[in-house]
Amino acid sequence: MICIILCGSLETKLEQEIAALDPDTELSGLTGVPRALLPINGVSILDRWLTILREKQRVSEYFLVSNGLKYKYFERWATGHGFDVDHVVNNGCTDSRLSLGAVNDLLLGMKRAKCLGHRLDKDVMVVGADHLFHCGFSLDSFLRFYDKRKGDDEEKSFCFCYKVKADDTKNLGVIDASGPGQTAVRFWEKPARQAVEDATPDHGAITACPCFYILRASCIPHIIRFIAESAAKSDFKPAMGNLMEYLINSGDNDAKHGFYVMRLPSGFRLIGGSIGISEYESINATFAAWEGEDSLSRRTSSGHAGLAARECVEVCSLRQSTSFFCFVWC
Repeated sequence: MICIILCGSLETKLEQEIAALDPDTELSGLTGVPRALLPINGVSILDRWLTILREKQRVSEYFLVSNGLKYKYFERWATGHGFDVDHVVNNGCTDSRLSLGAVNDLLLGMKRAKCLGHRLDKDVMVVGADHLFHCGFSLDSFLRFYDKRKGDDEEKSFCFCYKVKADDTKNLGVIDASGPGQTAVRFWEKPARQAVEDATPDHGAITACPCFYILRASCIPHIIRFIAESAAKSDFKPAMGNLMEYLINSGDNDAKHGFYVMRLPSGFRLIGGSIGISEYESINATFAAWEGEDSLSRRTSSGHAGLAARECVEVCSLRQSTSFFCFVWC
């Protein structure tokens, strides 16, 4: 299968707070760095994902979708990490008000894969690069779950869920996985706590669903249909959670696409979105406690917070040249 890594978000709270820091502040060295490349105990979120995915050798090719404003950062990262620059896709957006949403980015990544000769009749792994797994997370059990169930129903894709506090639902995608055979019953994108509790009075714990999926080939026509319907809605920028709502909640049998859901013992943290510098520093401290202060983490201390990502900052002067792009659709 191929893997599409979504890195297209713009102007998150964390990035804005870092940009507003005094130049002499330790974290000011990270100004401009996209959140997927922000160091967590010295290792970027993107590098953490690729390390754990490459260990399993289940993905044939990786494609990364960036926005136009941050594209040069990811291009520079790719050059330094042996990642094919042709697989770094620019969605052309430099203003969050003009964003087309993560689902359109997913389709853009699949189009690039097809353009480079990859058939889209295989399963597609999707990773949101703003989701950080907890220390000790392993894909082994999920891949065994996928291998065991993928032959049962080709119309069902795969996702995770993990238990969360009820007060955290407003920033997460929430899933009810109480269906037969560990299947999804309903999905809510960033719901109010009361809405979930009212809809699931007997289902116990509230579970969140991170942006990590294995989508079956049978799901692709539904994605295209969803994008077409979304285009008719003014100012609607479909996130992956909106797609999940559409696939799981739809009453139209032609649009519905099921999901097998595996419950995880540990969870994920969302980097960006609604979190700021204080939460980012807390996450760094948590990972430092888990992993220890290694040579990489020391690069982010003693006034050198940006060193792990400083090579990206060197291309800041190129920002002005990234405001216009032309795409050739394949």
